Amino acid sequence: MSLRIWETDPEAKPRPRNRYVEDVVGYIHGGLMTKTKPLSLSEWRFTSDDPEVADRVAELFGGEVEEWDTEKANNLQVLSESSRVDLILDDPDALRSRMVLWGRKGIIHACDGVYFVDGEDRGQPCGCPPEFTVRKANAEKGTGPQPEITLKARLAADEELGFFLYRTSSWTLTKELHEIENAIAEAAEGGARIRLTLSLEHVEFTTKKGQHVDYHRPALTDITADTTPLEAAA
Repeated sequence: MSLRIWETDPEAKPRPRNRYVEDVVGYIHGGLMTKTKPLSLSEWRFTSDDPEVADRVAELFGGEVEEWDTEKANNLQVLSESSRVDLILDDPDALRSRMVLWGRKGIIHACDGVYFVDGEDRGQPCGCPPEFTVRKANAEKGTGPQPEITLKARLAADEELGFFLYRTSSWTLTKELHEIENAIAEAAEGGARIRLTLSLEHVEFTTKKGQHVDYHRPALTDITADTTPLEAAA
């Protein structure tokens, strides 16, 4: 016989542990939240709750360690001077993706674009529109899910520091995701780890209507098998 107390108060039920992020020592961000709106950056921002990790990141990529106003544990940030970070993935599962719609109390909808991937409806058709443009428009209106791409990796410059997590909802990266996943799978053949570069690429152009567009987009490039012996990397 097991306890059934969560049946009467499901909101209070403890959430399952997320082993994917348990050993993460820091996070990589392409932007930050100001008092009024999110701000995109041209160089990577790192956050951590470990002073030694933050100090090492500043040493490797430039910038200063500073505290930032957050209710989360990772209260130290480094606004680095680098738009490129070389990373090591242990295996292809280090890159994950899904389509997610969040509500005030958590996830409302999580799918792979065709089927639900979470909750009681897992494996059932999700009902999302087939057209990419309609999906994107619904996400911008807040009525449909948006991409959630997550990368768990070690810094190639200092693997012993531990794992860092990067998340993005970039639609541009989503368009390239199938090619990236194929390249990672190919690089991992034979059980090899994967080396790649996470970068912020500058994009600038003028639309047909004369509007100037200027932003930085995330990119995953230079995907190869890591030839460093595990003993040397440890």
